[in-house]
Amino acid sequence: ELSITEAVVSTQSTGASGLDPAELTKCLATLVDSTMVIFDKDKETYSLNYGYTNRKAKFKLQTNTIKENSEKEVTTAYQSVDEDRRIYIQAAIVRSMKIRKSLTHNELIQMVINMSKDRFSPSISMIKKCVEVLIEKQYIERSATDKDTYQYLA
Repeated sequence: ELSITEAVVSTQSTGASGLDPAELTKCLATLVDSTMVIFDKDKETYSLNYGYTNRKAKFKLQTNTIKENSEKEVTTAYQSVDEDRRIYIQAAIVRSMKIRKSLTHNELIQMVINMSKDRFSPSISMIKKCVEVLIEKQYIERSATDKDTYQYLA
């Protein structure tokens, strides 16, 4: 098994790192350039340079696995932000309807945009979807006389 404290790493032994040989070589090239790791061309092995000292050395190692994980993290972050925004919009709709008891569609959208403009600018389609969710949850309803007006249900 490959560990940081091992003195010799072969380009063939990539099982512990999970990287293919080309990717491992690319990652280790940065360390070879800094003379932290020594590459033996005859044996195709890398060994640690125990005489290397540099307190301010920084290395940036890029691998595809890191990129794949970060892409997954980005998508989950976007999904959680989107869900938080939906909840915020629904709360703004309920607050507006509690205050006014009855609002037309355009007034409701305008109030929600004004309430949330400091945090983000919601799309009208997202507001409409949130209104439909609140109608399904029976927080608000469409007026029986005017389909463009919403009524708050206590």
